[in-house]
Amino acid sequence: MYLAVCAVAGTGLGPVLTGLISDTFFPHAEGLARALFLTIAIAGALAIVLSLAGAEGWRRLATKSQNSH
Repeated sequence: MYLAVCAVAGTGLGPVLTGLISDTFFPHAEGLARALFLTIAIAGALAIVLSLAGAEGWRRLATKSQNSH
């Protein structure tokens, strides 16, 4: 389920977001390259933030599992 959601979201939102950024902020000839870079940077930063946010729950689960043994 996780991989399906990631694939659908990435395939569906990636090109749309890149086109929107390109048309809005970089309407010149090399705008698409800059929009691709910015899209990848935003996705990477979002992945890091979400990973850090989710790590706390995994830490609690691991600690709880260790203490029960």
